[in-house]
This record gives sequence, C-alpha cells and structure tokens, in this order.
Amino acid sequence: MTAKPHWAEQYVRRQLEKERGTPFSKMRLIIGRNSRGEEVPHEFDLVSADLKIVGEVKSGKLGNDSTGLAGYNGKRKLSLIADLFFLERVEADEKILVLTNEELFEKFKQDMDGLLPKNMSIRYVSLP
Repeated sequence: MTAKPHWAEQYVRRQLEKERGTPFSKMRLIIGRNSRGEEVPHEFDLVSADLKIVGEVKSGKLGNDSTGLAGYNGKRKLSLIADLFFLERVEADEKILVLTNEELFEKFKQDMDGLLPKNMSIRYVSLP
C-alpha cells in the first residue's frame, strides 16, 4: 500500500493542472537499469497524463533555526541535487523541481543558475 500523498504535493498538482490544462498524478517511472539489467524505478510527485512533464515537490525550509545555512549546505542542498539527478534520468519533455518555501527557492535557484539543462526548471509555488 502506498502512503497518502502529502497535502503540499496535492496542492501543487492542482495548481499545475489549472495552469497546464492537463491532469497530474504521482507515478513511478523508470530512471535506469541496474547491473543485472533490471529496471530502476523512482516515484515522482508530478507526472502529466501524457508523460511529457515530470516533476518533484519539496516543501522543506532553507534550514531550521539551529542549523540555518549550515543545514542547507549539508543535507537540504544535497537532497535537492539528488532530486535534480532523478529528474535528469527520466525521459520527459519538461522537468520541474517545485519548491514551496520562497527562501529555499531563491537560494537554490541562485546556486543552480547556469547548471540546469534547458528542459529543466526550478520554480516556486506558494502554499495557502
């Protein structure tokens, strides 16, 4: 049994559906093959019905009060880079990493400036 999607993911899906006019769902897609030739799946938070748009949603903060930028430069940034890696591995026309914390979005977008392929973007969606 799969876990119930986080409300932030659901909210972002609905927002993208309104913008793009196509339904989005959470879905496992193939991102590679292991050394035994078996498919390696990854579950993405945003997959358009036609499979042309794939994305991830992250709702964490830049860093908590005790770690601040140290928390960002440690686990948080590496986690976001891992999400970009998984997005790079999937076949899709457009790939999106959606961040729901504006401070985190601004910092990570600045850090990744000039490093993303043309079909990949980082965007901010404000939660209610």
